[in-house]
Amino acid sequence: MDAFNQWMEGAGVPDTVALALGLAVDELLANILSHAYGRDGERQFRVSAWRDDCAVELVLDDDGPYFDPTQAPQPNLCVPLEQRHAGGLGLWLVRHTVDHVSYRRFDNRNELTLRKAW
Repeated sequence: MDAFNQWMEGAGVPDTVALALGLAVDELLANILSHAYGRDGERQFRVSAWRDDCAVELVLDDDGPYFDPTQAPQPNLCVPLEQRHAGGLGLWLVRHTVDHVSYRRFDNRNELTLRKAW
């Protein structure tokens, strides 16, 4: 996260966009490390990012088991907290923090692309 935050600062990403992307990446990396990597050996993930005139696009790529976060069910936010099932709020937060989320699976890898404009 430190390297990503430093990159965004050096790339001149506005603070509000950097905060949103930092939050999304932190949540997604936590999910990858918690759910995809378990205890079955060494795994790899990559985060790639680039900036154009008024947007940042980034790709999180991992070799964990298939998981398409764009197909994860939306949490029911109208149910009282004590009646909700655990999980799902992080992906909801990511979906509502960035402008675009897409997923694809290839070569036994998950690739999630995020885009945030200003």
